[in-house]
Amino acid sequence: MRKDIYLSYEPTDQKWTDLIKLHLKPRQDELGFHIWDNSQIEAGEDIETAKSKIFQSTKVVFILLSAPYLGSDLLEKEWRQLLELSKQEGVIIRSIFVNHCMINEHPLSFFQTLNAANNPLVEMDEADFAGFLVHVGNRIKITLKNVFEKEVHKIESSVVQEPKDISLKNEMKKNIKQLENAIAQDEIQFKNVLDFSLAKICVVSILKGVTSDQPNGLRMSEIYKRSKINKRKFIFQSLDEMEKWGYINKTRIDKETYWELSERGIDFSEEIDDSFLFT
Repeated sequence: MRKDIYLSYEPTDQKWTDLIKLHLKPRQDELGFHIWDNSQIEAGEDIETAKSKIFQSTKVVFILLSAPYLGSDLLEKEWRQLLELSKQEGVIIRSIFVNHCMINEHPLSFFQTLNAANNPLVEMDEADFAGFLVHVGNRIKITLKNVFEKEVHKIESSVVQEPKDISLKNEMKKNIKQLENAIAQDEIQFKNVLDFSLAKICVVSILKGVTSDQPNGLRMSEIYKRSKINKRKFIFQSLDEMEKWGYINKTRIDKETYWELSERGIDFSEEIDDSFLFT
């Protein structure tokens, strides 16, 4: 039964492939799928034969789109083979924009992309990329869950059930339960990423509003109260991280810690204001 993942990419985009694989690695043993790519083909092994074996177990393909990928004659042969597998075997193809590239009217443009063409991986900040990887993992789990459910339905619809079919059905039901739990965990993780991003925007907006009668800035408790964010830890983490990267200055006075925007933070706060002007 097909349930593996294949990453199709151009060699200059290897680092993005490695990051995606690193994020999904903890789930491989738990959920029973394997992540394949060209780097796992042994030296001296016939490439076409090796790929044919990999594609026999592949259910989901992620194509990392970039100008070098679309311009490669060697990779054109690969993605055309993947297109055929999609038509004949139901292999699911999803694209990821690594960098800006022209894909209009291209055969690959008809497949769903996991990020917008104007928001490629190279332009994502750390928080956005972390959230995107959670999204990728979530889509894989939902897809595999659907695959297992369809196979269970086929077995249950059969007139005669061999013992091995019953055993397979029970094993797939266990996998479905694991996938459901994993999807729920990822949704919580993704919400935490969003909450943390919101906290950082709140911190910048609040500190921008510091008045002349608060020359040292605000204490953490005052920032937390004004933010109205439920989880205090997100405010503390935001202050700590933004101070580390030079967006916020921290001052210690009479055993109290005060926070204020740095010059870099002030510039960023003006960018935020411009971003929220929709008229």
